[in-house]
Order: sequence, then structure tokens, then C-alpha cells
Amino acid sequence: MYNLDIREKVLWFLIIFASVLVISTEILSYFNLLERKIIISMWILIFLFGFLFYFKTLLKKKVFKLGNYYSLNIENFFLIISIILIVLLTFLISLTYPPNTPDGLSYHMPRVMQWIQNKNVNFYPTSDTRQLYLGPFSGFVIMHFMFLVNSDFLSNLVQWFAMVFCIMNVSLITKKLGGNLNTQLISALFCATIPMGILQSTGTQTDYVVSLWILSIVFFLISYLIDNKKKNVLGFAISLSLAILTKQTAYFFALPFCIWLFIYILKSKPKHFKYLFFIPLIILIINFGHYTRTYKTFGNPISSDNLGVKSEIINLQSISSNIVRNISLNMSVPNAKINETTRNLVKKFHSFFKIDPNDKRTTIRKYYIYFSLKEKLASNTLHFLILILCITLFLLKKNFYQKKISYYFISLLAGFILFSALLKWQPYGNRLLLPIFVLSSPLVGLILSKFKNKFFLIIIPLIMFLYCLPYLLMNDMRPLIKKVVKEKNYKIRFIEPDYKNKIRKNLYSTGLMIPKYDVPISQLSEFIKKLECETIGFISTNNSMEYLFWIFLKDNTVSNTKIYYLDVKNKSSKNYRRPREKEVCAIIKNFRINEDNSESIKKSSFRNKQIFGDYVLYF
Repeated sequence: MYNLDIREKVLWFLIIFASVLVISTEILSYFNLLERKIIISMWILIFLFGFLFYFKTLLKKKVFKLGNYYSLNIENFFLIISIILIVLLTFLISLTYPPNTPDGLSYHMPRVMQWIQNKNVNFYPTSDTRQLYLGPFSGFVIMHFMFLVNSDFLSNLVQWFAMVFCIMNVSLITKKLGGNLNTQLISALFCATIPMGILQSTGTQTDYVVSLWILSIVFFLISYLIDNKKKNVLGFAISLSLAILTKQTAYFFALPFCIWLFIYILKSKPKHFKYLFFIPLIILIINFGHYTRTYKTFGNPISSDNLGVKSEIINLQSISSNIVRNISLNMSVPNAKINETTRNLVKKFHSFFKIDPNDKRTTIRKYYIYFSLKEKLASNTLHFLILILCITLFLLKKNFYQKKISYYFISLLAGFILFSALLKWQPYGNRLLLPIFVLSSPLVGLILSKFKNKFFLIIIPLIMFLYCLPYLLMNDMRPLIKKVVKEKNYKIRFIEPDYKNKIRKNLYSTGLMIPKYDVPISQLSEFIKKLECETIGFISTNNSMEYLFWIFLKDNTVSNTKIYYLDVKNKSSKNYRRPREKEVCAIIKNFRINEDNSESIKKSSFRNKQIFGDYVLYF
């Protein structure tokens, strides 16, 4: 017997927990109190209060009373064991490897170190403004984890937890839409085996976290459609607020569901219209700190600064071009000839409609797709084909499901179109589309379960599980058993994963394209330690892999070593509070930056310099 009714309670606990984390972080930040002792004390008090509240109130009311039970058959066991195996292996990978992706080293992790150093989450001068304006929620959680364990050992678990809760949420939505246990498990397995999801669940990207909150939005929306309880509008509002605070792509994927809720209340429950005003209010409360900081620095609360991801033209041609190219991101296979055929078909489509597939107004980097086990480039080919099959079956049978399913599908499609219309196409855009695949999981389970052929219902989940194994075991950046290396002659060989012959400190740069990238940084850091210098100036560009300096310069998370950006020439330079160049005892400069253009070096009294790889040290 198996009980699943606890899931909704877990979801409520999750959004309350996340809201408390955000609000407490903002309050402590305002008073410059983001310190390890205070954070640990705060969470001890919160959990003590939580346990007291549970045992004194909820337990007496039997809020967590067990509900319906389900009988398990052999098909259910296979689905459950497959999901558990994926969850356990990704958990192991998350703990084995430290943050090692370029994005993690450039801005996800450095922003956390700056917050810890400054004891607040205020904006600061930086050459990589992605550290500032991109949604900070995942970073907040990582920061709390780092305070609790005094290292980045748990940093990858933020995305892993998001994956686990997404699997739970998918099954819960499937149940709300009428799916039985087997249907719920098929939906959950579809979600658990998404290749891009598996790869991202072990790193510090944020796409799985935003997928979790958008999925929560959908759950509370569907729950409201069923029972019309105002608490579900509250859950919808909190989930939407957390999604926005996590990543700006939430605006595209969540908007259609917001419109769905608005139209439903307007037509069916006009008396509840007043509840809609709570949604922008809660969004403002949870996002107020980040909105304010972004507005003060960039003049816009949701600024993307100079990233250049917004499409410069929006018309039928540009939208159709981006839709076709985004679809092609999920059509690559481990066969060069097939991938070349796919690329040629996409180019012929553009040629027929007289569209340039490399138009810089709608494109970041030249159009090209190929098979990869990297989390930025991986394709969800099998899942895309299964999704297309399910959509086809759904459209062919008009009375297949109730209206909620139709509106769900329309909202999902609208989110994809909005994404394609407003953002430029990019070769690594498939990671941004992860919410679409996660959100489609309930639909896939509901439609596949309508097949009466039991063999079909066993073989499709089995294929999904087998298909995900290379992504699970041979993640290009965090391999578990082997790493796949493609030679110049197109031959494939397998090598041992780095964790078997390297200590954790030497695993941070293993996800980079340059071998031994961290060696000169390690040497530079050791040299600075011998100088007994604890306040360092940093002059660099974006994508500087700044986190490697934090790792090698600091013996632990709360050491006295401080790193400040100097000679910042972008909008974040207005956040200077005092002349940092007078405080630093050494300056690290990227070799690409001309020394003659550095005011900090000119004003300093440093007369010695030494070169370490791509960096020059002044002391």
C-alpha cells in the first residue's frame, strides 16, 4: 500500500519556507547582519517554532492524516524504482562535484561570496553585471547552505531539490487532472528522465528552480478551478513571486496561466475578482528588495542590462524562425549525418520564406545544432518526440479530455511562442526551455495512460529510462562512471571521471574547455597568501571565472580575505561607497585589459608585478 496525499502539504510547506527565507534574507541584509552565527540561530529558532506549531496545533487537528491508499503492481514498482534510482544517482553527483560550470564560476557563485563578504545583498561594482540583475532566489538558498556548512558542499543541491519537488509536483497535478497512480508515475518518470533536467539537477543553474515555481503556479491554478478556494489564489501568488525572483524567463512561461486565471475569475467567479489584487501585492512584497536594487542601478526593475538577449525585431518571420530553430534544438541525435540533415532542413525552411537564419537581430551566435552531453547544449529529442505524439493524439480526439486539459495545452504553447518571439535564438537556449518540458509532463502521462495496450505502457517508460542513462552516468561536466571524448577523427573514447584522480579543490575547473585552467590561479593565490594580503582588487571582464579566486584565496567561507572589483565602467560603478584602491594590498588584472587604462593601478603604490597565466598580479 502506498500513500501520496502528503504531497500537497509538502508543497505548502515549501512555498512558506521559501518565502520566509527570502524575507528574512532581505531584513537581515538591510541591517548588514548576514553572518553565519545569526543565520544558524535564525534557522534553529524557525524549526523549533515549526515543530512546536506542528505538535501543538496541526497534530491535534490531524492535518496530516493519511488519506487514500493505492495498490502497487509490477508496472508501478518499475516506475517507482526508476525514479528513485535517478534521484539517488543525481544526489550522489551533486555532492561529488563542486560548482564547475562557466556560469556558476562567473556569476552564480561569486555573487554569493560577495553577499557573504559584504554581509548584505546590496548591489556592488562588478564587471559581470549578471551577478546583480539576474534573479537571486537560488543564490539566497545557496548562501544559507554555505552559512550552515561553511562550504559550498551543498550548493548543487538547490537544483537537485528543485528536481525532486518537480517530480512530486508533476504527479500531484496529474492526480488533480484525474490521473490514477500509474498515470501519475508515468508523468513523474517523464519529468525525471528529461535529459536537460538530469544534467541541470546536479549543478548551480537556475532553470530547474524556476520550473518548480511555475509548476506550483499550475498546481494552485488547477486546484482553484476545482474547489474555488481563495487559499489557492494565495498559493498561486506566492509561487509566481518566487518564480519571478528566480529567473526572468518566468514572465514568459507564467503569463498565459495568469491570463487563464484572470479570464476564469472574470467569467465564472466575479465575486472573487478582489482576490486578484493580492497577486501583484505579494509579488511586490517578495521581489521588492531586488526590484529596488535593480531600478536604482539600471533604471529598470527587470533590466537585462547589456546581455543582448531581447529580440530586436518581432514579426511573423522572426517568430517563425525562432520557433523552428528552438524546435530543432530538440532534434539532435548521436549521428552527424542525421544532425546535418536536420540543419539543412531548417536552413531550407528559412530560404523558402527568405529569412536569414543568422540574422543578428534575432540570433546569438551562428545557427548550428549538434548532439551533446553538456547541460547547456543537450537535446531532449526522445521526450520531444513523445510530446509531439501525445499532442497529435490529443488534437485528433476532440473529446479526449475536459476543458482544463485544453486550456493547459494552450497556455503551454503560448508560453513557448512568447519565449520564441521575445528572446533571440541561441545555441544553448534549450536549457531555458526546461520549464516547457517539465510542465508538459502531466499531459504526457494523462495521454499515454489512455492506451489500453499494457505492453505499450511498459515499453515507453522503459525506453525513456534507458535513453536518460548516458546523461545520468556520463554527464560531460560531472561524469559519474565515464566521460565521453570525441577525437578529431570522430572516434569516441571513454576516460575516467576527474573525481577519481583529483581532490575536490581541483574539480572546480573541470567543466571548462581549457585544460588546467585553474593552475595559474592556484599559483597566484598561493603567492598572495605568502604576502599576507587579505584585501585584493580585481580588474577583469565578464566571464572571468571569478569564483576560482575565491576558492583558492580563502581557506574557508568566512575567512577574512576580501575581493573587490576595481575600474568598473558599467552602470554598477555607481555602487562604489569608498575608494577601494586605497584599501587593497594587491591587484589582480586580466591580461586583456590595458594597464594604461587602469586608474587603480596608476594611483596605487605597487611597483612589483608578476604574471600568472592570463592574469597579472601587482603588489
